[in-house]
Amino acid sequence: MRVAVYARVSTEHEAQINALENQLEWYKIECSRHSDWEIVEVYVDQGITGTQAQKRPEFLRMMEDAQKGKFDLIITREVSRFARNTVDTLSYTRELKARGVDVFFINDGINTATNDGELRLTIMSSMAQDESRKISERVKAGQKISREKHVLYGSGNILGYRRENGTYVPDPDQAETVRLIFQMYSTGENGLVKIVNELYRLGRLDAGGHVSWDASKVSRVLHNATYKGCICYNKSHSDGYLTQKRVKNLDESSYIYVKGDFEPLVSEEMWDRCQQILASKSAQVIDESGKKHKYMRNTPKSVWTAKLRCSCGAGFIQFKWRVNRDGAVVHGFQCYRRTRRPSISYLQEHGLDLGISCQIKAICEWKLDLMAAKVFEHLTFDKGKTVKEVYKILNRCMAEEKTVRISRKAMLESSIARQRERLDKYIDLCADGIITKQELAERRKGLDAQIA
Repeated sequence: MRVAVYARVSTEHEAQINALENQLEWYKIECSRHSDWEIVEVYVDQGITGTQAQKRPEFLRMMEDAQKGKFDLIITREVSRFARNTVDTLSYTRELKARGVDVFFINDGINTATNDGELRLTIMSSMAQDESRKISERVKAGQKISREKHVLYGSGNILGYRRENGTYVPDPDQAETVRLIFQMYSTGENGLVKIVNELYRLGRLDAGGHVSWDASKVSRVLHNATYKGCICYNKSHSDGYLTQKRVKNLDESSYIYVKGDFEPLVSEEMWDRCQQILASKSAQVIDESGKKHKYMRNTPKSVWTAKLRCSCGAGFIQFKWRVNRDGAVVHGFQCYRRTRRPSISYLQEHGLDLGISCQIKAICEWKLDLMAAKVFEHLTFDKGKTVKEVYKILNRCMAEEKTVRISRKAMLESSIARQRERLDKYIDLCADGIITKQELAERRKGLDAQIA
């Protein structure tokens, strides 16, 4: 029987790596007890969580090899090594079984080839998933204690400070750079690019010890609450212990600020004033799915911004080129890197290295449109056939959207019906004197909000 071994360790710590070596040796010993087993491949995922199979490259490679018929049996130490997600465990073992491949969980004594294998596997995988939930809860509890103890997260490589003995110690030269950034921006007269220009002119070093600045780097400094003497928590969160994807909290009101035990570089009043200026220049947009996105108000949309790429590797942004006599706005496109770095004329004026900024000039939209039209004129294809194909695609997409709308409407109507049934039950309870009118009013308020 051709056998594949699957092993996994959840962290890349030295102890875990050593444990992995022991695991692989253990598999060899286990296989030696079965004279009809021959190990044909070993798959190892290192430092990867078991809650989501899509994050494990070796596991996915094993599934591909199973489709190619490279082995007949997969052996792994226990269910938690294979997956900590019940759905993943069952779906993948069923997929393997359909391809004639069984899975043997040695320590748990479960073999999917047996009649009761799936039942026992369901129980064990549910326990493994619940263990992940408990680990997640313990991690959250530990984070809460860390916040109460004012523990600093991260490596500590932050402009203006050095990390010493678990706290921040101001670095005199870098601290002066931070104060300059806040002082210039707090006046409301200097934009991010003007500050970048000044930093280059003065030869100020960044946190990495280089004279390398752009508007994004300055913006991150201005948003960092560390400089007012606070530690900021809850900037991001996990979307669940199964997926473990980090999600950035766009709602800054949910941030948790804790007073640190280190010296602030700017006053709270100056930091708050800079936040007000930043907020006045940005806007949050909510898309159809309800997710928030932060955009600058002066960022227009164009097909060219999605298609164009500069020779320096950056994208292009759109800006107002001119306004015609009839009021029509003509747009142009400029390399994003060039707009975030000092201008060429500024660099020449102050004798700075021209390589700091991109030297590609802006281009007018009508020139791009003209070039595109000329290119398409020389392409040989059946325009009528293409139009018909596009028409079919659009019709299919519209039909799919209609199906989604209908199913969503049915789901919402079903949910509304359930809420109304609950409301009727609460009314009956009130009529029978089991709950008071005040309790009914409170519960009705919540149900009415959900129905709305």
